[in-house]
Amino acid sequence: MNIYKHELRANSKAWFGWTLAMILVVLFYSAFYPMIHSQADVFKNYLGNMPQGVEQGFGFNADTFSNITSFFVFVFGFASLLGAIQAMNLGIGILSKEERERTADFLMTKPVSRTRIFVEKLLAALTIFVVTDIIFAGITGPALTAIGGGHLNKKAFVLICVSLLMMQGMFFAIGLIISVALKKIHAVLPISLGVVFAFYLISAFAVQGSTGGLRLITPFQYFPGSYILQNLAKNKQHLFSYHGGPGTFFGYDPLYLIVGAALVAICFVVSYILYKKRNIHAV
Repeated sequence: MNIYKHELRANSKAWFGWTLAMILVVLFYSAFYPMIHSQADVFKNYLGNMPQGVEQGFGFNADTFSNITSFFVFVFGFASLLGAIQAMNLGIGILSKEERERTADFLMTKPVSRTRIFVEKLLAALTIFVVTDIIFAGITGPALTAIGGGHLNKKAFVLICVSLLMMQGMFFAIGLIISVALKKIHAVLPISLGVVFAFYLISAFAVQGSTGGLRLITPFQYFPGSYILQNLAKNKQHLFSYHGGPGTFFGYDPLYLIVGAALVAICFVVSYILYKKRNIHAV
């Protein structure tokens, strides 16, 4: 029984829907960029009269409309929200669905170990996220280049798209540990939305500045596009650099790379241990 292929087929419709939604969000908002860019001064004056909290909550500032790359950072915030929900849905549902759909007896009576089930489901989820990221970048990149008149910063664009993959891995890991910690999950989406929007609200309204202490709480703030742009501008010749303050690794903050990787690893290990010991009921 090939659990890996089965999971890819079973999640194909949801995967396609979330990927399409992320792409459409970016393309929809980016279609307004030429008009906004042509009147950038008007928008900057308008933003200057807005409370700072509003700007922070929606993730834009006076530089957002100056070029297509900065505008993409703003729009990417909405796409990443959808990507987080996709990852949380998959994390919560991929191990718990046998109980929820009452197919646990069928799976557990097959000559496969729980270790193999766990590993193949993880590999299937990783494949879904990688393919999602590739398709997202492959379609939005050329579109943004055309809309921005060829001025898209391709290095920054790639790094921001890769950050989507890393962020989804974190939300997936959190969802995975939720799925094995709870006794029974009747519906995945309400839990996913509640957890993701809680993190999103913390990111939008509680994190003050790029060095706010609350950044470690929410995955949305681990790899912000604005941070990547700032550090690429500072260190044009070095992808790995410690010039002028905190170090960067390929445009990312090493601290958050380490903490993020540790979080994912811990969640996977704890989830595996709990899953191995879990009493799984078909009904």
